[in-house]
Amino acid sequence: NVSGPAVEPTRQIENGEVAVRLSRYVGNFTAALYGYRGFFKTPLGAMPVRTPPGSPPGSTVLPYYPELAVYGASVRGSAIGGILWLEGGYYDSREDRDGDSPFVPNSSLRYLAGYERQLLPDFNKGLQYYGEKMTDFENYELTLPPGSPEFDELRNVFTARLTQRVYYQNVSLSFFTFYSPSDEDWHIRPSVSFKYTDEITLAAGGNFFGGSKVVICRIVILETFNYGLELSIFLRQVTKLVLVADDIGIGQQPGYLLMSIQQGVEFIKYRLFH
Repeated sequence: NVSGPAVEPTRQIENGEVAVRLSRYVGNFTAALYGYRGFFKTPLGAMPVRTPPGSPPGSTVLPYYPELAVYGASVRGSAIGGILWLEGGYYDSREDRDGDSPFVPNSSLRYLAGYERQLLPDFNKGLQYYGEKMTDFENYELTLPPGSPEFDELRNVFTARLTQRVYYQNVSLSFFTFYSPSDEDWHIRPSVSFKYTDEITLAAGGNFFGGSKVVICRIVILETFNYGLELSIFLRQVTKLVLVADDIGIGQQPGYLLMSIQQGVEFIKYRLFH
């Protein structure tokens, strides 16, 4: 059980964040090395709290931000007639370097590769692959409490985007797709936008979701949608408009649709209740 809001690091000098990035040109590429020392940006840790007598240990927890260090490198530049980028990093979970604590994320390797190219005038395609590999996975499995949700050792995500601009580049047609063979879910997002004036842009789009596997967060467990659809129209320069529609359940999944239009901000979200 989760009890209370996430515990944030105390405001002390030793809890500060430090980030360093060194880069230089190497031929047609920009190469970079980077490092970070601080905390996970989401409360993925679970801090056990006192429970009534007879309750199992760790049955009630407080989410918190575990300590983290990141070391990585990246390259980006012209190749194969387009733009190519590669990136890799090591997420050092400083509180669980052996991977034997069920309350702190394990360290992991994360890597990304992408490619973008103009196929025709005003018609671009982009492809990207993202992967994660949990280290010390055997220790993680051995210490996982019975009945707890389990993360995969490997996670893979593929994305693709097609963009066409027409009518003197005032109309943009976009098709985005996402597929994860490890999470067993997918997402398709077509959209069209029209630049009516420099101050007003009209846009419409749809979001289609599918999946059959449970998506696991350490604190919250959400089931992927069997099917979902969103349609929206955005107008810039609208001060504030918020519409909330509850219980637009898709299949047996209760949920809500949040459509918000704010000045300079355009977004639409769909999520499940938990």
